[in-house]
Amino acid sequence: MGFMKRISEYVEEYGRDYAESLAAVSVYILGGVVAGSFMLLGRNVFRRRPELLVIIPPLQDLKGNLYSSLGSRVSTKLHLGLIRPVIRDRRLMEDLLASMASSMSMNILIGVVGYVIANAMGFSVSPFFFVSLALLSSLLIFAFLFPVTIAASIYSFRRGLDPDNVVAPLVQTLGDMITLPSLFLVLWILSPGTEIIAAAVLAIAASAALLAAARRAPRVTGESLFALMLSALIDIAAGYVLVAKSESFLGSSGFIGIVPAFIGSAGAIGSILAAKLSTGLHLGEIKAARLPGKRALELMLLTVLLVPPIYAFVGIAGYGTASLMGLRPPGLLPYIEVALTAGLLSRITAIATYYLAVAAWRIGLDPDNVVIPLLTSIFDVINIFILYYVIVWLGYS
Repeated sequence: MGFMKRISEYVEEYGRDYAESLAAVSVYILGGVVAGSFMLLGRNVFRRRPELLVIIPPLQDLKGNLYSSLGSRVSTKLHLGLIRPVIRDRRLMEDLLASMASSMSMNILIGVVGYVIANAMGFSVSPFFFVSLALLSSLLIFAFLFPVTIAASIYSFRRGLDPDNVVAPLVQTLGDMITLPSLFLVLWILSPGTEIIAAAVLAIAASAALLAAARRAPRVTGESLFALMLSALIDIAAGYVLVAKSESFLGSSGFIGIVPAFIGSAGAIGSILAAKLSTGLHLGEIKAARLPGKRALELMLLTVLLVPPIYAFVGIAGYGTASLMGLRPPGLLPYIEVALTAGLLSRITAIATYYLAVAAWRIGLDPDNVVIPLLTSIFDVINIFILYYVIVWLGYS
């Protein structure tokens, strides 16, 4: 009887959070399906130029990291009353500058490191090509995603929803939907004669944006750049894994099509947990203790309960997409089996999310600035390995 009472109390307290999170991540999967469709459509491009896979994970993850952190930061400010729930609040200017500077700086880093890794793997590519490809696509995305993130945070708060539940999955959804199309668009536009000029002009613009952001918002810019830099370097490892295991993912079974939805869903669920932990730390609801308290454990359980419906949906959507693309997927149940098994294994990261937030808080960093970028990047690499080995272990490679 006591056990049933505790379940009833948990459902009463977290039922709305669960519903909001489930709806938001479900919407996110649609973005992952769109991204997976573009991965499948571009399968022949990736077969001809597999070196492009090196920068796909960091480019996609950067969008989620940057704008999820922005949404988490704005959410915390709204909860604390530091900004008014209006789009034209001038105090949002520092977030604009910091986001633009971080985006451009990190895309230069991704381009340079991606070039080094691709050449080390035996591919002959130009550093200017990778840098201009990353920068131009990121500018297209910034022009769309920054205002959407701010508007979604403020609108959801004004409607009585918790932005921590809805903004991160929403902006990651949109980011995944437009990252690959913008990348393919820039890939189509770029030519050997223009990539050097484009890289030089954009590098100068990035330097100017970084200087302006460092003056106006030094803490946000510094902490964000630190976290994003580490996450970008980690994500390159995910790109390396994709290239090294490309035959397993690019085969006729079409499992490359569920990579964006699977990885992104894990990132979205993790981002919800990180945002709620950060808000809880700021509000004093969660203590930065060695062992997670009741509130933190309840939030972790909330993300575990999201796994069955979310990853069943990932499997169904992945199978449907592969079938529509004319591939030969092994069947609906195998797709669901792969997604659910890998999804459950991916939730071992929940406890790491807590300790990462607590560590940032204890050393004086704002978890809103550093936790989401670091956890999603580290877990992207882990989750790609999990997905790959589950596919192999279940015999679908």
